[in-house]
Amino acid sequence: LLILFELSPVIVGSGYDSQGVATSDAFAFAILYLYGPWPAITLIALSTLVSELVKRKALWKIPFNIGQFTLSIGSAALVMTLGLAARGESLPTLADPLTSLTPVDLTWIVAGWLSFFFVNNTLFSMLADPGRTFADDFFDDFVYYFFSTMAVLAVSPLVFFVSVEPVFLPLLTLPLYEAME
Repeated sequence: LLILFELSPVIVGSGYDSQGVATSDAFAFAILYLYGPWPAITLIALSTLVSELVKRKALWKIPFNIGQFTLSIGSAALVMTLGLAARGESLPTLADPLTSLTPVDLTWIVAGWLSFFFVNNTLFSMLADPGRTFADDFFDDFVYYFFSTMAVLAVSPLVFFVSVEPVFLPLLTLPLYEAME
């Protein structure tokens, strides 16, 4: 599903963002919550690679974009690690997945979203177009990108819940699929 949603971004009604908003980040974050950083980082790197190749991006951009997303989700993983450690809990793994989220987890979840956004936006802005500064790119459409990123990431706890209780999968995938239409 992660790769499917990476390849099929949601285009905002007015066409404001011609590349659309990738909903795959919600799935990457659900994997982060469920299995920890390494599966999430591996899958975001793989989905980015597949997406960039399908979109025929310039070859030099592919490793940068993979690094950008892996560092961004890695920063969220660091926040998650600190949040869980503060409660004396360890990171989930493939062998020992996290099976529930509590309201207290929202502290590290939301902080992780913010970390992801700011690292991602910073790295993206480092490739400022000629004639533009880092600040120009960082703050260009900042509000739009901030809220569209937060809207996608806000779905990640729901994706986590569906992953733990798969019987509810159609309730999640049908609206996301319809949004892509």
